[in-house]
Amino acid sequence: MNLSPRTRHLTAFLFCGLLATGTDILVYQLLNSAFAVPPPISRLFSVGLAMVVGWLAHRRFTFAIKSPPVLREFIVYAGVAWIAVSVNYVCFLLILYLLPDLPGSIAIIFSSAVAMVVSYLGMRFGVFRNAS
Repeated sequence: MNLSPRTRHLTAFLFCGLLATGTDILVYQLLNSAFAVPPPISRLFSVGLAMVVGWLAHRRFTFAIKSPPVLREFIVYAGVAWIAVSVNYVCFLLILYLLPDLPGSIAIIFSSAVAMVVSYLGMRFGVFRNAS
């Protein structure tokens, strides 16, 4: 199967996002269930590790960065990630406010879609703007 560069790019973006999300869930579950770490603390560690995984995966697969990773790039990436998380949460609350009978899971899908666009634009034009 021969995918266009744009399709490969989008597929890599989605794959890396799923990899980071999977890391978040796995680490959270491991810390919370296996080691009885309280949820707020478990989530801090799981989100932190997921951000590192997402950054390294996106720089390698989505944007094909050849140079070694640097701390400054990670800090900018983390900023973009926190902005996307904030947009996701605000959109989620707004959707539930405007449509109170809508199931929360549906609101998450729509708010996550908006956050995904914000995340991609932040990575493409901010974090990895010099990528080939």
